[in-house]
Amino acid sequence: MKYILFYIFYIFLIFNINVKEEDDIFEITKNLYFCGVDLPSQKIQLPKNLKPRKINNNRSLKDMKYRPIRIYIETTFFDYQGSLYPGLNESIPVIKASLTGAVEAIKDLIEVEDKDNLNLFDHINSTFFSTYGITKWNNVFDKGSKINSDFLIILKYDLNNEFPPRVIASALPIAFEQGTYRPIVGLLTITKDTSYYSYKRVREYFRLVLLHELTHALGFLYDMFPLFPGGRENTYTTEIIRYVNRTIIKTPKVVEIAKKYFNCSNIKGVELEDQGSLGSALSHWEQRILLGDYMGAIIYQEEMAISEITLALLEDTGWYKTNYYTGGLMRFGKNRGCRFLYNNCLDENFKTEFDNEFFDLKDALKPSCSTGRQSRTYSLLYEYDIYDANYYYNFYYDQNRFKYSSGAMNTTDYCFTHGQLESERDNGYFTGNCLYGKGSYGSNIYYFNYLTLKSEMGHPNSEFPEDLGEVYSNISFCIMSTLTPSDSSDSMFYTAPHPICYQILCSSFSLTIKINNDYVVCPREGGKVKLNGYVGFIICPDYNLICTGTQVCNDIIDCIEKKSLFKENTFNYDYIPVTTQSYSKILLMTIVEAYELGDDGFCPKYCAQCDINKKCKKCKEGYNLIGTKDDDDKPIICDNTINIESELYYKNKNSYYLCNEECNGCIGKYNYCLSCKDNYYSLIDGSQCHKKEEIIEGYYFNEELKVFSSCYKYCKTCSAEGISDNKMNCDSCINGYIYEKNKKNCVKENIFKKLWNFVSITISILIVLIILVVVFFFRTKNKDSDKKKRIKINEDMKT
Repeated sequence: MKYILFYIFYIFLIFNINVKEEDDIFEITKNLYFCGVDLPSQKIQLPKNLKPRKINNNRSLKDMKYRPIRIYIETTFFDYQGSLYPGLNESIPVIKASLTGAVEAIKDLIEVEDKDNLNLFDHINSTFFSTYGITKWNNVFDKGSKINSDFLIILKYDLNNEFPPRVIASALPIAFEQGTYRPIVGLLTITKDTSYYSYKRVREYFRLVLLHELTHALGFLYDMFPLFPGGRENTYTTEIIRYVNRTIIKTPKVVEIAKKYFNCSNIKGVELEDQGSLGSALSHWEQRILLGDYMGAIIYQEEMAISEITLALLEDTGWYKTNYYTGGLMRFGKNRGCRFLYNNCLDENFKTEFDNEFFDLKDALKPSCSTGRQSRTYSLLYEYDIYDANYYYNFYYDQNRFKYSSGAMNTTDYCFTHGQLESERDNGYFTGNCLYGKGSYGSNIYYFNYLTLKSEMGHPNSEFPEDLGEVYSNISFCIMSTLTPSDSSDSMFYTAPHPICYQILCSSFSLTIKINNDYVVCPREGGKVKLNGYVGFIICPDYNLICTGTQVCNDIIDCIEKKSLFKENTFNYDYIPVTTQSYSKILLMTIVEAYELGDDGFCPKYCAQCDINKKCKKCKEGYNLIGTKDDDDKPIICDNTINIESELYYKNKNSYYLCNEECNGCIGKYNYCLSCKDNYYSLIDGSQCHKKEEIIEGYYFNEELKVFSSCYKYCKTCSAEGISDNKMNCDSCINGYIYEKNKKNCVKENIFKKLWNFVSITISILIVLIILVVVFFFRTKNKDSDKKKRIKINEDMKT
C-alpha cells in the first residue's frame, strides 16, 4: 500500500511542480537536449519475485576481487535500421565511434566482481530480442557462444517516433543477473533526427551523451533504486528543501562524499531532479546544486564533468567498484557550505551570495566563465508569461521592460546560471570550450563597460587578438581578465573584464597562468593580479578550485585517459570568494601580490612572474631578485635572507647582483669595485679589478703605481705609457688608425688616399675587363671570317 501511495505522490509531484506547459519549456530551451529515460515505451521490466537485497556489512568492496567491466556492443539491428533509411547513413559511423569512446571510458571507471565461468548470454535468445522489437541480431546469440563480457548494450534507432522533440537518446537495463540484480543487458535508443550530424565536434558531444546513457543502463535510474541494497527505504527519501518537497539519495557513500564536496556536515542526502516529465525528474541529479555533472537532466554541452557523487552512487549499488578518474572537474557548489544547499540562489533584491555559481540579475547576459572554468559563457535570461510560485524569488518583474524574467532552465530552479544561447548550437557543440577552441559564433551580446558607463557589444566566444595570449588546449581554463599588452591598440579589452582561455600549470603548491611568454603565479586563495608589461589585470581563481586532480585535465575523457584522480583540498585557509560573474565586485577588488611557496612549479621558488625560459621577473612581496653575474636579463633566484644593503651587491633596474668575485664590494648599476682582493689590481679610475698579467684594452699595468694606467688615446693596447704623438708606445690601434710597428705609433688613416686607392683599383679592373671583351670580340669575328673562307674554297673545288 505504501508503494502505491508513493507512486501517487510521484505523479502528483511531476505534474504539479511546474506551472508552465511543456511547450513553453521547449520554447525557452531550444538549445538544450533531454534524456528520455522515463518515456512510456522505455519502462524497466523488473525481475520477477523481486526481494530486497540485504545490506551486508560484513562484506566490503576491498574484500572482493574486481576487474574492469567488459562491455559488448551489439549493432546488428542498428545497422539494419540504417540501411532502410538512406538519411541515417551519415549518422551510423558517428554513433558507433562515439559509443566506442563512451564504452572505453566506462571500462576505465567501473570494475565488477571477478567471477569464474561467467557466461552472460546463456539465457539470451530470439524471444528475448523480439520482446523489445528487435528483429535482427548477431547469430552468435543463437549458437550459445560464450562471449567474455559483463554487460551487453544493444543499439537501435527510434524509428517509431516515440521520442518527443529534443529527446536525443534513451537507455535502460532490460536483463539482470540472478541473485544480485546487477544489470547485464541494456537497450540504447538513438533519435533518428539527422540534423545533429552536420555540427562541429558532434562525435565528442555524442560521446558524452552516450556516456550519460550508459550510466543509466548500468543502474542510475529511479526505477532501479528498489534493487539497491536495503531497497527503497535505505536508498532515498523525501525532504522539504528550499520550500519544496524533494527526493534525495541517502546511500552511505553518496552522503559521505557530498559532505566533503559541499563542505556541509548536515546534509542528509543529495537531491534528485524534481522538474520535468520527459526524462528529467527523479532519474538525474538536481541541476540547481550539481549543474555540470554529466548525469543532469539536460544535456549541457558547454560543460560536462563527472562528480565524485555520481561515482559514489554507482558504488552504493553494491555492483561496482569505481575509479575516481574525475580530475576534480566538478566545481559547481564545491565548498560552498550548507547555505548553498538550503538557501535560495537569489534574495529579494535579486542578488546572490554565491558568485561563482549564480548571477545577480543586473549581471545577466554578460560574458563570464562557467563555474568549472571549462568554457567561456554568459548568464541566460528569458521572459515568462507567469511565474512559478515555488521559485518566485528567482523571478523579476518590470512593466517597462519585460514580464517575469529568470534563468532559462527550469531544472536549475530558474536561477541565473551560465549557459549559451540557442544561436550557438547552429555552429556546433563546445563553442566556448577552452579545450576544443573557437569556431564561427552567433550574434554579439552587450555588456556594461564600467569605465565608459555604456553598454558595449562583445561576445564571450568572439575572436580575441593574438596578443592577448589565449590558447586552446587540454590544460586551458577560462579566466576573467582585462590584461592587454601595454603597446596594444585594442583598448576595448582592458576596459571591462572578459572571459579568456589561458593555459594553467598546477604544482603541489601553486597555480600558474601562462600569458603569451610570461607566467603569473597566483595567490592560493586567488585574487586580482597585474602583470608587468600589460595594462589591466587577471582574476586568479582559487587554487583548490582549479588544481583539483592529480593530473591537470579539463574534459571528462581527458581526465579518464590521464587517470587523473580527485585530489583532496591541499590547503586550508580562510576562503575568499573570487567571483567570475559580478563585474561590479571584480572592480572593487584590491590588487594582490602573486607568489609561490614551493619549488616544484614552473617559475623559480618565491617567484611571482617569470618568462618562458623560467627567468624570474618579479618576486613574491618581501623577496628580491638576486643574480650572480653582471647580466641584467638573468636574475636566478628570489631571496629574502641576503642583505641587499651590503656592499657585496649592486642594483640594476629591479634586480640585485653579486659583485664580481675580484671585488671587495661594489657600487652603482655598472658594478664598480670599491677595492680589489689580493692579487687583483684596479684600473686607474677604480672601476674594475684585474690580474696584472691580463691584457686590458686601453690600459697597461703600471708596476710602479700597482694600478692599470691608461694607454695613449690612439692605442687599443699598449705596454707602457704614451708620451706624445711621436712616442705612443702602442701595441695595437683603435679603429680608424694604422699601426706603425717600427715606431709603435698609431697614424690616422688618410680617407682621401684610401678613396683614391679604391678608385684606382676599380678603374684598373674595368680597363682589364674592356680589353678582355674586345679581344673576345675580334677572335670571334676572325673565326667567323675563316669559316666563310673555308666554305668558299670547298664550293670552288666542287665546281
